[in-house]
This record gives sequence, structure tokens and C-alpha cells, in this order.
Amino acid sequence: MKPSQHCVDRDPIFPDMTFVCNITYENGDDLWFCGSPPSKNLSCADLMSIHDDSLIDIGITPGEKFLAKRRGWMSVFKEITVEVKGKAIPDNRNLLPTCNKLPKSKTWDISSPTGYALNGEYHPSYCRITQTRDDIKRCLKDTTLFFTGDSTTRQWFTYLTSYLNCALTSEKWYTKKWQRYAQCKNKQMNMTIHLHPHNLPFSLVERRPDQTRMRINAIGMVLDKVPSKGKTIFVIYLYGHLTRHHYYISREKFRNLIPGLRRALARNKDLYVVIKSPHWFVQDWIIAVNDYPALFIKQIIMEEFKDFRQQIVYLDFWDMSSAYANTNMHPPNPMLSNMIRLLFGYACP
Repeated sequence: MKPSQHCVDRDPIFPDMTFVCNITYENGDDLWFCGSPPSKNLSCADLMSIHDDSLIDIGITPGEKFLAKRRGWMSVFKEITVEVKGKAIPDNRNLLPTCNKLPKSKTWDISSPTGYALNGEYHPSYCRITQTRDDIKRCLKDTTLFFTGDSTTRQWFTYLTSYLNCALTSEKWYTKKWQRYAQCKNKQMNMTIHLHPHNLPFSLVERRPDQTRMRINAIGMVLDKVPSKGKTIFVIYLYGHLTRHHYYISREKFRNLIPGLRRALARNKDLYVVIKSPHWFVQDWIIAVNDYPALFIKQIIMEEFKDFRQQIVYLDFWDMSSAYANTNMHPPNPMLSNMIRLLFGYACP
């Protein structure tokens, strides 16, 4: 592509740039622009790598940033001890349906607490999780899983590589903060797990020697990779890296994947789609607004997927993170294991 086709005129969003690079193609057809190289010897066509600035602080005003960086302040968390009296698990929970029998539309009901934590396990309000470890392994036999998202979805992938003896069959990771495609397989179970980091603002992509232009798989493009036959579980997640940007970007990203979602659901009747919700966290080392945008992004999800509530599952982890008093962007155990347990509690018979 010629440089003149690869660049657009000055955009008011980049007041200090003579030109900006239109990297929408590289970003899987999701609109994205960046400043052009300042050198006269370089053009947008010379792009070699793209990645998100992990410490961007767009989410706060200059005044808030000044206050956050002042010395002499700190967050104070006070732990309190709560004594829970009564039976460990109420008898009436046996009257609830198992989660795999719960109508998918019910998972979109977030009008009341969606569950509670007790003795290391999370119990959904509307259903029971009965699957054992062996049940999950039987369930995932002859199954393909797609995980899309960021580092918190990567946690699921790495957790399951051990949990299911899933051997890495793609490029060897040379960093724990892996931002590239990954795949693992368990040949005995005939099971494959694909990990697709979502596109900007997140993925790190470098142009390979045989490439003239890079291209990241947007989630809609990954949905088009779903086979037409066979049991498939597909997890959609967009949140953490979007909190540092205007809400319209979140809405556009969800809207852009919906055509691919429709095609995938129509193509494969055994496709089980899950939307992973935001969870709350507090990271003092990030000069940003942390989990505050979740309230808006959850509303965007509710609005954009209202036509799919009979077909896909919404896994609400907001109340779970509250129950475990989670403060970490990357939930530790037992919350992580309970997120996986909830996923398969719904997806597995």
C-alpha cells in the first residue's frame, strides 16, 4: 500500500501531528489511528509493531492526576471479621435447578445479588453447580474452546493448561505477559483451547519478515473461525484496557463483533457463547480510574446484546469479586478457580 493511501489528513484528536496513520486494517477493521513517524524518511507504511501503552492515564483529569501523585496519602483498607451463623448450605438450595438447566436469559438478570461465597466456593443465587473435576473433563471431551480478551482471560487459559493437561502447541511463550495468539491441545480428550488477545487497545503485534501489512484478529473475526460442526465454547471479554478510553470505544467494539456472533450462532448449533463481565478491583499503582467504568460498560453490554439473551450466557463476576473482597486486577485463587467453576457449571451437563 502506498503511504498516501495509508495516511489521512491532520485529525483534531492529534493536534501535534502533521499526519496520523490509519491502522484500522491492522486492527481487524476496528477503527484506530496513531501519530505518524516524525522522520521524513519514514511513513505509515513502515509500521513494524503496534501495542497499547499499559500505563495510559487518559481516564482522569489533570487535577485528579495531580492529587493522585501527591506525597503523603495512601489508601486505607480495614479488614473486619464477620461471623456467619446457621447451616453451611441452606436446604432449600436443593430446590434450585442446576446451572446448566437454567434458561440463558436468567443469567442476564442482575437485579439482585447473583450469589455468595462460602467455605471457598461461590454459590449462584439462581442455580446449583454440581459438576466435579471429572465431570468437567468428560464434558470437555471432543470440545473446542475459544478465549478472547486480555490478561485476565489469559489467566483462564494458563489455569486450564494445568487443570486439563493441555499442552501448548503454538509459539513458545517467552514472557508471562503474553499478548499473542496461543493454543493448547489434549489429544486424549480431543480438546483444543485457543487464546486470542483482543485487538487494540491491548494486543502486541510485530510485522513478520514475510508480511507487508500486519492484521490483528478482532473478536468478530475470531467468531468467523468457529467451525460449523462440533461442540464449541466461546468466551467474549472486553473491559480492562478499555477503561482508559472513552465509552464509545467499548460500544463500538461490541457492536462490531455482533455480525460475526450472528453468523457463528447460525452456523454451529452446538456453539455455547459466554460474555465474561467486568469485576471490581483497586490498583493504586495505576494512575487511572480503576473499576469505575464497569458500571457504564455493563450497561453497554446489556443494551447491545439484548437481542441475544435467549442464546448466550452472561457470567456476572461483579458480585463474586465483591464477595471475595477482590482488589487485584488479576483475581487470585479462590476467585479465579470459582470463575472457571462457574463457567463450566453453566456450560457442562
